[in-house]
Amino acid sequence: MVEGLARAKEIAKDKISVVVDCGTGTGFVTKQAAEQFPHSTFIAFDILHGMLMQARNNCKDIATDIFYVQADTFALPLADQSVDLLLAQNTIPCFAEFARVCRPGGMIIYVDSSAGWIANLSKQLVKKHQLFERVMGERVDLGFYVLAQKLSDTGIMHTLPYLIK
Repeated sequence: MVEGLARAKEIAKDKISVVVDCGTGTGFVTKQAAEQFPHSTFIAFDILHGMLMQARNNCKDIATDIFYVQADTFALPLADQSVDLLLAQNTIPCFAEFARVCRPGGMIIYVDSSAGWIANLSKQLVKKHQLFERVMGERVDLGFYVLAQKLSDTGIMHTLPYLIK
Protein backbone atom coordinates (compact mmCIF):
# COMPACT_ATOMS: atom_id res chain seq x y z
CA MET A 1 0.00 0.00 0.00
CA VAL A 2 2.87 2.38 0.79
CA GLU A 3 4.19 2.26 -2.78
CA GLY A 4 0.73 2.61 -4.29
CA LEU A 5 -0.04 5.63 -2.09
CA ALA A 6 3.24 7.28 -3.03
CA ARG A 7 2.50 6.84 -6.73
CA ALA A 8 -1.06 8.11 -6.29
CA LYS A 9 0.30 11.21 -4.56
CA GLU A 10 2.75 11.82 -7.43
CA ILE A 11 -0.07 11.57 -9.96
CA ALA A 12 -2.72 13.54 -8.06
CA LYS A 13 -0.52 16.10 -6.33
CA ASP A 14 -2.82 17.84 -3.84
CA LYS A 15 -6.10 17.06 -5.61
CA ILE A 16 -7.27 14.30 -3.27
CA SER A 17 -10.13 15.52 -1.06
CA VAL A 18 -12.15 12.35 -0.40
CA VAL A 19 -10.46 9.04 0.38
CA VAL A 20 -12.43 5.83 0.92
CA ASP A 21 -10.96 2.78 2.67
CA CYS A 22 -12.99 -0.31 1.73
CA GLY A 23 -12.75 -3.09 4.26
CA THR A 24 -10.86 -0.88 6.70
CA GLY A 25 -10.46 -3.62 9.32
CA THR A 26 -8.10 -2.21 11.95
CA GLY A 27 -7.73 1.14 10.17
CA PHE A 28 -4.12 0.40 9.20
CA VAL A 29 -4.60 1.59 5.59
CA THR A 30 -6.50 4.70 6.69
CA LYS A 31 -3.55 5.63 8.93
CA GLN A 32 -1.07 5.12 6.06
CA ALA A 33 -3.18 7.19 3.68
CA ALA A 34 -3.68 9.99 6.23
CA GLU A 35 0.11 10.43 6.32
CA GLN A 36 0.15 10.98 2.54
CA PHE A 37 -3.09 13.02 2.33
CA PRO A 38 -3.42 14.82 5.70
CA HIS A 39 -5.92 17.40 4.41
CA SER A 40 -8.36 14.88 2.94
CA THR A 41 -11.61 13.61 4.40
CA PHE A 42 -11.69 9.85 4.95
CA ILE A 43 -14.56 7.38 4.93
CA ALA A 44 -13.70 3.98 6.39
CA PHE A 45 -16.08 1.17 5.41
CA ASP A 46 -16.29 -2.28 6.93
CA ILE A 47 -19.13 -4.77 7.06
CA LEU A 48 -18.25 -5.67 10.67
CA HIS A 49 -19.18 -3.21 13.42
CA GLY A 50 -16.40 -4.54 15.67
CA MET A 51 -13.74 -3.79 13.06
CA LEU A 52 -15.04 -0.23 12.67
CA MET A 53 -14.74 0.28 16.44
CA GLN A 54 -11.19 -1.07 16.35
CA ALA A 55 -10.33 1.22 13.40
CA ARG A 56 -11.81 4.21 15.24
CA ASN A 57 -9.68 3.43 18.29
CA ASN A 58 -6.51 2.87 16.21
CA CYS A 59 -7.02 6.12 14.25
CA LYS A 60 -8.04 8.36 17.15
CA ASP A 61 -4.81 10.40 16.94
CA ILE A 62 -5.27 11.29 13.24
CA ALA A 63 -6.08 15.00 12.87
CA THR A 64 -8.14 14.73 9.66
CA ASP A 65 -11.86 13.92 9.50
CA ILE A 66 -12.62 10.19 9.39
CA PHE A 67 -16.16 8.83 9.12
CA TYR A 68 -16.76 5.17 10.00
CA VAL A 69 -19.59 3.49 8.10
CA GLN A 70 -20.83 -0.10 8.35
CA ALA A 71 -21.45 -1.21 4.76
CA ASP A 72 -20.71 -3.85 2.18
CA THR A 73 -18.07 -2.74 -0.34
CA PHE A 74 -20.10 -4.41 -3.10
CA ALA A 75 -22.84 -1.78 -2.52
CA LEU A 76 -21.20 1.37 -1.21
CA PRO A 77 -23.64 4.00 0.10
CA LEU A 78 -21.93 6.73 -1.93
CA ALA A 79 -23.02 8.89 -4.83
CA ASP A 80 -21.67 8.16 -8.30
CA GLN A 81 -18.34 9.86 -9.02
CA SER A 82 -17.88 11.14 -5.47
CA VAL A 83 -14.48 9.70 -4.47
CA ASP A 84 -10.98 10.92 -5.36
CA LEU A 85 -9.06 7.88 -4.06
CA LEU A 86 -10.44 4.46 -3.15
CA LEU A 87 -8.30 1.98 -1.22
CA ALA A 88 -8.85 -1.75 -0.75
CA GLN A 89 -6.35 -4.09 0.89
CA ASN A 90 -6.60 -7.81 1.51
CA THR A 91 -10.31 -7.87 0.71
CA ILE A 92 -12.43 -9.03 -2.19
CA PRO A 93 -12.46 -6.21 -4.74
CA CYS A 94 -15.57 -5.08 -6.55
CA PHE A 95 -14.03 -3.13 -9.42
CA ALA A 96 -17.38 -2.21 -11.00
CA GLU A 97 -18.54 -0.62 -7.73
CA PHE A 98 -15.17 1.07 -7.27
CA ALA A 99 -15.42 2.55 -10.79
CA ARG A 100 -18.95 3.79 -10.09
CA VAL A 101 -17.95 5.87 -7.08
CA CYS A 102 -14.61 7.08 -8.45
CA ARG A 103 -14.77 10.60 -9.89
CA PRO A 104 -13.27 11.45 -13.30
CA GLY A 105 -9.52 11.62 -12.73
CA GLY A 106 -9.94 9.63 -9.50
CA MET A 107 -7.96 6.51 -8.63
CA ILE A 108 -8.21 3.17 -6.92
CA ILE A 109 -5.45 1.23 -5.23
CA TYR A 110 -6.09 -2.46 -4.70
CA VAL A 111 -3.49 -4.32 -2.66
CA ASP A 112 -3.04 -7.91 -1.62
CA SER A 113 -0.07 -8.38 0.69
CA SER A 114 0.30 -12.14 0.24
CA ALA A 115 -0.90 -13.22 -3.22
CA GLY A 116 1.70 -11.79 -5.60
CA TRP A 117 1.08 -14.67 -7.98
CA ILE A 118 -2.27 -13.13 -9.01
CA ALA A 119 -0.91 -9.62 -9.70
CA ASN A 120 -1.13 -9.96 -13.49
CA LEU A 121 -4.55 -11.60 -13.28
CA SER A 122 -5.92 -8.71 -11.19
CA LYS A 123 -4.47 -6.12 -13.55
CA GLN A 124 -5.91 -7.96 -16.58
CA LEU A 125 -9.33 -8.16 -14.92
CA VAL A 126 -9.45 -4.39 -14.43
CA LYS A 127 -8.29 -3.81 -18.03
CA LYS A 128 -10.67 -6.38 -19.52
CA HIS A 129 -13.76 -4.70 -18.14
CA GLN A 130 -12.49 -1.26 -19.25
CA LEU A 131 -13.54 0.36 -16.00
CA PHE A 132 -10.46 2.58 -15.88
CA GLU A 133 -8.41 4.19 -18.62
CA ARG A 134 -4.97 3.64 -17.11
CA VAL A 135 -3.95 0.60 -15.13
CA MET A 136 -0.62 -0.22 -13.56
CA GLY A 137 0.35 -3.04 -11.31
CA GLU A 138 3.44 -4.24 -9.60
CA ARG A 139 4.55 -7.13 -7.45
CA VAL A 140 5.89 -6.01 -4.09
CA ASP A 141 7.49 -8.54 -1.75
CA LEU A 142 5.00 -11.42 -1.51
CA GLY A 143 2.07 -9.29 -2.64
CA PHE A 144 1.10 -6.77 -5.30
CA TYR A 145 -0.79 -3.59 -5.93
CA VAL A 146 -2.92 -2.34 -8.80
CA LEU A 147 -3.40 1.38 -9.30
CA ALA A 148 -6.05 2.46 -11.82
CA GLN A 149 -7.19 5.93 -12.86
CA LYS A 150 -10.34 7.15 -14.59
CA LEU A 151 -10.22 9.65 -17.44
CA SER A 152 -10.65 13.24 -16.28
CA ASP A 153 -13.57 15.47 -17.27
CA THR A 154 -11.41 17.17 -19.89
CA GLY A 155 -10.49 13.87 -21.49
CA ILE A 156 -6.86 14.42 -20.50
CA MET A 157 -5.07 11.82 -18.43
CA HIS A 158 -2.51 13.31 -16.04
CA THR A 159 -0.28 10.35 -15.34
CA LEU A 160 3.38 9.51 -15.08
CA PRO A 161 5.20 7.74 -17.92
CA TYR A 162 5.78 4.53 -15.95
CA LEU A 163 2.20 3.31 -16.22
CA ILE A 164 2.10 -0.22 -17.53
CA LYS A 165 0.53 -0.59 -20.96
